[in-house]
Amino acid sequence: MIIFGCSSTPTPLSPWLAATPSHTTTPASTTTSSATVTPSTPRRHFVLLPPPGPSPSSTPTTSTSRNRSTGVSGMVAFDNHPRRNGGTSTSLRPLLSENINPSSSSSLTTTNIPRSQRRGNSTKSSSSRCESSANPSHHPYYTLDGGNLRPYKFDTILSNPPLDQETLEKHSWNPEDRSLNIFVKDDDRLTFHRHPVAQSTDCIRGKIGYSKGFHVWKITWPQRMRGTHAVIGLATKAAPLHQVGYVSLIGQNPESYGWDIIRNKCYNDGKITNGWNFPSSSTIGETSFTVPDSFYCILDMDDGYMAFATDTKFLGIAFCDLKGKKLYPIVSAVWGHCEVTMNYLGGLDSEPRALMDVCRRTIRMQMNKSITNLRIQQLPIPPILQKYVMYKE
Repeated sequence: MIIFGCSSTPTPLSPWLAATPSHTTTPASTTTSSATVTPSTPRRHFVLLPPPGPSPSSTPTTSTSRNRSTGVSGMVAFDNHPRRNGGTSTSLRPLLSENINPSSSSSLTTTNIPRSQRRGNSTKSSSSRCESSANPSHHPYYTLDGGNLRPYKFDTILSNPPLDQETLEKHSWNPEDRSLNIFVKDDDRLTFHRHPVAQSTDCIRGKIGYSKGFHVWKITWPQRMRGTHAVIGLATKAAPLHQVGYVSLIGQNPESYGWDIIRNKCYNDGKITNGWNFPSSSTIGETSFTVPDSFYCILDMDDGYMAFATDTKFLGIAFCDLKGKKLYPIVSAVWGHCEVTMNYLGGLDSEPRALMDVCRRTIRMQMNKSITNLRIQQLPIPPILQKYVMYKE
């Protein structure tokens, strides 16, 4: 390693070395252009580092060519000037173009940054995405406390008699809260139709927003009418209803929660957070799953989650952390002439959780992720309570 000092005498600079003005006015003696320069007051030192490019020629180059051959990362300066560093230890900073040529007024732009560094910056930006608070895997309550078990309230609603037409239409699609490319059919107020508009993603919300209680509705969406982006979920009144192009619009902002039934992925604030797979293979026992033409949406605003089910399987909890919000059913469609029907099946009012259910939740939460049926059977409680904790009552 060769350490060069500063000199007030202008000397030709090669791409291997870049100098800055000295902070002393005392002239220094110089022997030859290739010899070591001895400064009178050493306040700044330069450490020679190998440049990223090929070895430079012995011919002196201009400031612009030095920047291209050396690059920002080709040399660093150890600046121990007390006024610049506040009396702290030696700092490390890159040599910019103004350090190489004091008379130059050019500033560092993206064109001066090597392409590899620019690619690295973009990669770092894409990898800095966070996780959504709506992802059930980050909430032990939903993953440990029977979150993948079929809610008994769901079966209670399914066993109720069908609702009258007036109640069904009260909980159906809102013809006043939709994209202009969608309309509610006159002969079937529970179904909407989308016009065949190219390069457009269109949404429609339900008439009623839910902030409490347990609610279930059945969605009928034929597979041949889904296209490349078909999304079902929940949204506030602030969520957008249209976007140019074909996108999974629901779930791309913090105001909506969307399940893409083509890709089997869930999103919330998807522009800055990661999506997650749904349903999970561990819940349904399948590695590949196709959403059938009809399926159920289950919303529990008392516990703050949304789940889905088919006629044969409970698919699990898709979204959580919904408490305190007022959310509307919503659909995002791109297929021309597609028709989606929403049939509200009923709801249950809020009610206090049973004391036994609270005790079971506490036991399972205390056992955390190590919970298994074998460990539950080892608990010092009667067998009948062990079965209750295992949801086998």
